[in-house]
Amino acid sequence: MRLRASKLLLTIAGFGLLFQGGCSPEPETNYVPSSTKPQVYVSKDPEPLPVGKDPNADVVKGDDSVVPPLSVSVSLSAVPLVTDGPNSLWPRAVNLGGGTLLLIYGQDIEGFHTLKTQISRDDGLTWVEHGEVAREAVTATRELRDANLTVLPNGTILAIYRNINDGIFRIQVSASTDKGATWAARGDVDVSSGATAQNMLHPLLRVSSKGRIQAYYSKQKSRGGPLSIVMKSSSDDGKTWANELTVATRAIGNASYPAVIGLRDGSILVVFDTPRVDGDTRLVLRSTQSDNDGLTWSNTKDVYVPTNGLRSAKSPQAAIMEDGRPMIFFMSDEDTTEAECCSIKMVVANSPATFKDLSWGPQAITAVGGINNVFPSGVQTTGGDWLLFYERASNVSFNRVKIAGGL
Repeated sequence: MRLRASKLLLTIAGFGLLFQGGCSPEPETNYVPSSTKPQVYVSKDPEPLPVGKDPNADVVKGDDSVVPPLSVSVSLSAVPLVTDGPNSLWPRAVNLGGGTLLLIYGQDIEGFHTLKTQISRDDGLTWVEHGEVAREAVTATRELRDANLTVLPNGTILAIYRNINDGIFRIQVSASTDKGATWAARGDVDVSSGATAQNMLHPLLRVSSKGRIQAYYSKQKSRGGPLSIVMKSSSDDGKTWANELTVATRAIGNASYPAVIGLRDGSILVVFDTPRVDGDTRLVLRSTQSDNDGLTWSNTKDVYVPTNGLRSAKSPQAAIMEDGRPMIFFMSDEDTTEAECCSIKMVVANSPATFKDLSWGPQAITAVGGINNVFPSGVQTTGGDWLLFYERASNVSFNRVKIAGGL
């Protein structure tokens, strides 16, 4: 199968982007603290804003390096499908260099849950089916999804994903050394089973400043309980994993869908979605930071809170601009009904962020309008364009993004 991408023109004055991270509504589940108790700062939830108040109206600018908000214009055309089968979910892609892009997605087909890949050797103009990462027979108690990709410095590609098999919850890693054509199981990041089994979901990988691989994911605190975000590390390219640390948690409600990115000062930013207040079903975006490679984490801060208290912002993806400002893509029902969710929006930091100085712009910008657009992710092509992937009506879709201007 070969498909040609149509164009989405996104003009962003003066800046380019670098995407990282990974997100899908899943059963609301959560994390159990490890026996080793890390030093974690858990703050009280910010006071709820009155409905209709702009949550970013009183943003404090950081320093003289603050740059103006983005000026963005978007022109949408017909959305192409990458996959030709139903139930194609959670697209994530990486750039392998030389015009080669690798896409991973979940697909239920012919009685199997599968994690498939497609490859493009012409910067995303055409795509062909490639290797299969994993498969499980479809049963009422099995699930295989939430895959993300990362490329190690030695060129090995790692895929991390969620695997539920007959009541055993796993976060697993597979590896490819031939650009995704073949895959082999590399190791289990985490396993939970039995009467106290904890669900785990939304995993993604990051290579730390010290060369260790870090896996971030959502995990239940107890069986049937709320989700927290945790992190484990590997020093052997993903074969073994240890040292579970809590990144973000709350006493009531979930902290889930982590998006992770490194800032220019070497600190780590994790953005996640969480209820607006205890007991609320509407979600907002908050963040936490670490300046010691993930050993400890700061109090949480608001990133984006919809002004309408009946609307949500969720499933964030992290990006970094060429000037150092982080940007967050997310899905929102602010412009739709809850049943028609969502459009894809973005919010940008006021300045090139550091550990001590991070505030967010006064408004969110719609990147993909319309309805039923969910779980966005992006990859930059060798030619400098960007491909923005997302689910639409249970199929993987994407648009080409062009960024005009320069520093």
